[in-house]
Amino acid sequence: MSNNKYSFKNRFKQQQLYHIYSKHGAYFVFLFFSFFLCYVFHLGLSL
Repeated sequence: MSNNKYSFKNRFKQQQLYHIYSKHGAYFVFLFFSFFLCYVFHLGLSL
């Protein structure tokens, strides 16, 4: 009984961690993409 309860708790924790990672993962990809666009734009201006 206690083992099953622990397993459920651990699974919930893992799911929460995955949700946070997916949320912040999209944000980091957007940040990197905007930085890349700025870099390309700056490179185009210098050329």
